[in-house]
Amino acid sequence: MAVGLSASGSGDKPGFKPVQYAHGIGSSADRAGIDGTSLDAVLQQLQTRVANTAIGQASIDTVQPNKEAAAGEVVTLTVDAASTGAAAIKDTWEAELIAGALRDVAAERGLPEVDNFLINTRLPDGSIVPSDSGFGNVARSQLFDTASDSQIATRIRSGLGDAGLTPISVSFVPVLQSAPVVIASSTDPAATVDASHLYPWWTKVLGDFNNYEGYYFELRDTSGKPFLISTAAHRAGSSSSWIRQDLRLPQFATGAIATGGAGG
Repeated sequence: MAVGLSASGSGDKPGFKPVQYAHGIGSSADRAGIDGTSLDAVLQQLQTRVANTAIGQASIDTVQPNKEAAAGEVVTLTVDAASTGAAAIKDTWEAELIAGALRDVAAERGLPEVDNFLINTRLPDGSIVPSDSGFGNVARSQLFDTASDSQIATRIRSGLGDAGLTPISVSFVPVLQSAPVVIASSTDPAATVDASHLYPWWTKVLGDFNNYEGYYFELRDTSGKPFLISTAAHRAGSSSSWIRQDLRLPQFATGAIATGGAGG
């Protein structure tokens, strides 16, 4: 599933320059109306904004130091899903958005630093499966695209058409800034997957995708079945990519597709 760029909760590891995806740096908490005075209060406000009922549990705990990890504040979010894999990707992505936003707001408000995050998937039988953890080495308080949702949607719909894809919907998840949720269809999934291995294809379809707080991108075949899903949660430094097994390259036929950037 999604994998952070590093396992550290720090955005400024010695010797490693934090990655800045957005074009600018600036406070986003005020823009979003987040005014909580504690981590728990901010977490609740972010959950209210995202409004995802599949995120069944969310908590902030202080982890005591041990031989393997330093002490710190860890946000844990549990996603209820029918199964692991594609069925849990969107809800896990929204949990990643919340975790990244919480860390940024904490820094902007002078609240205790959020050192790490853990996202679990809870299956119908009650079993818990870890799905993602660890902030990437990303810059704090990035200021992403400030265009209106309608402007971004128009841009994306145009890009989908240019790539020969048919838009189904373009909606947005309001975290600190809007993160687009893009669903489209293709009449030739195999050719589309082949094209998606090249970076320019992603800029054609989504535009300046690194300048979004995050994105969820899902492609379906003509029968309505998903065959490609790609996500990014830039404040958390997480991304994921899923391709239906019948369309995967031979080296990935029995395993998960590597993550890291657009489409993988």
